[in-house]
Amino acid sequence: MSRMLPGNIMRMSIEVLLLFVLYAALSFFNRTFAHSAVLMFGIVIPWVIFLVTKTEIVFSKNSILQAIGFSFAFSGLVMYVIMILINSSLRPVYGTVSNSQIENIGIIAGNFFFLTAILEGKFFKKKVLLITSLTVALLLSFLVLIGLYSTYCWYCQHLISKQNLIFSVVILTAVNIALLAVNAKDIGTSMALLLGASFLSSSLSSVFSMSFESRLLFADLFRSLSLYFLLKVLLVSMTKGKIDEYKAALHSKSQDKERARELHVLRTNLTDILLEHDSTRLYSKILNHAIFLLHAEGGVLAKCDSKRTVIRIVASQNSPFQNDSLISTENSIIGTTISKQEPLFIQKNHSKEIENTGALNCISVPLSIDDFPIGALMVIESNLSNHFSKGDLELLLLFARQAAIALRNCQLIEDAQKKADTDSLTGLTNHRHFFELANNEFLRSIRYHHPLSALMFDIDHFKDVNDTYGHGLGDQVLISIANLCTQLFRSIDIVGRYGGEEFAVLLTETPLHTAKEVAERLRRSIAALVISHEGISISVTISTGIASLKLGCPSINVLISQADEALYSAKSAGRNKIVVWNDHIHNLFIRKQRSITYQRLKTHRRSTKNPHI
Repeated sequence: MSRMLPGNIMRMSIEVLLLFVLYAALSFFNRTFAHSAVLMFGIVIPWVIFLVTKTEIVFSKNSILQAIGFSFAFSGLVMYVIMILINSSLRPVYGTVSNSQIENIGIIAGNFFFLTAILEGKFFKKKVLLITSLTVALLLSFLVLIGLYSTYCWYCQHLISKQNLIFSVVILTAVNIALLAVNAKDIGTSMALLLGASFLSSSLSSVFSMSFESRLLFADLFRSLSLYFLLKVLLVSMTKGKIDEYKAALHSKSQDKERARELHVLRTNLTDILLEHDSTRLYSKILNHAIFLLHAEGGVLAKCDSKRTVIRIVASQNSPFQNDSLISTENSIIGTTISKQEPLFIQKNHSKEIENTGALNCISVPLSIDDFPIGALMVIESNLSNHFSKGDLELLLLFARQAAIALRNCQLIEDAQKKADTDSLTGLTNHRHFFELANNEFLRSIRYHHPLSALMFDIDHFKDVNDTYGHGLGDQVLISIANLCTQLFRSIDIVGRYGGEEFAVLLTETPLHTAKEVAERLRRSIAALVISHEGISISVTISTGIASLKLGCPSINVLISQADEALYSAKSAGRNKIVVWNDHIHNLFIRKQRSITYQRLKTHRRSTKNPHI
């Protein structure tokens, strides 16, 4: 049990309680987003576990665990397809099929993939057979999903009835838990317990979602608990092998007591960095833990690009380097460590880089995964009585390998989050994320009585551009304008693609008169922009609406709506104009909307009386 838990049972209980409280609070504010977040992590976490199987740690040395890693990849793929289906405008042919039933097809597929992986890894131990069987199971899962959207699969509704799904989940869960118990020695007792707890929680989630559809919150809570145990599986798999290897080396050198202490510190440090998913905090934690691990005075953490041409300091403590500063790839300890991908152990002022810190010795180790360079970690010491040893170098190398994995995993998670918050075409924030950021800024402006202005603009006659020149040039117009916005607006401003050819900008700390100047500069810049695509060059103009925060404005939605009304007025006035919102514009907009509604109602009544119209 000590190997399974990073702390103790009480700590895990507190983590589970905090997880439930966090999800309940998130569901209270936005139930749909909370449910989507559970589905997204149901995709990300299995794929991260699969990626771990490709590294040099314990997963790749055990056929059963490697097979389990592949099964998670396949189950993540099924959940990805299901998430697309239930969030799209498509609906199953059979109207009585609920989203919870479709989601539970993914859970059943994951359980079946796991069952297949255990059997293959235990008895055949051949990757080709494993991939073949998992692929067949994957195709069968997709056939069931396709059948739900096809009129040719009349028995699909009966096949995935709630009773059948619940029965399948319970049976597969029982079989998988039994297989985990039988193969606990090969898998590892701690990992088998965590996997069993994950399957049990997932099974409870299925039962709740299909038996008590009015209590989907409980279903998602158990699903979150299942993903929590999978994260613990990932944590154990990433630390177990290296720590065991290091523990064996310590016993061979007859340094049990001291090395046991170092092992405990290392485990605690690794647990801390592996659970951190914010890159800035992760940089500081890695450096602080490395300094603490070797009782050093200071250190530096540096990252490099894939070509090793740029090395940037991302964390520094008691060293002459500043954060975000660049260092040379040559004639420096860190540069040499990265270029040669070898550790450096330097003592007694052999380097100018050490002389600048007053240090007597330092250790610099590379950070890499599969020989792909990430950066370097260097610790320094100026105390005469505290010299680094060969054992310190081995300990830092062990820590650096896990730190590199933590950096890579953090980057994967941040990339996934960025894709979820970014418009894929323009690179600007999407509609959902724009309103999240804008609402925070709106509340801050209200609290501190700071000025705030909103711009809404869209491209004049954009439909004509698409109809005349094709959507390729239309996309290039959107991309060019987005790039121009990135250059013109400040980093503290919030720029997003509102929808179609319409863009929204929130100008923080900006009063109305300054917003007018900004809008005019944007209008002129876009009008002067020449956009080329496949030999065709055109220029476009924009219409802009401005709204400034006034006393009594209840929400960010109202402020954006005011800017939208001003935009509508600018387009009605002939386009390529800037209009500032006021009460008169609002009244005109309301009357116009009423007129449009009246005309539509009148047309509807005429068509009802005379069906030939």
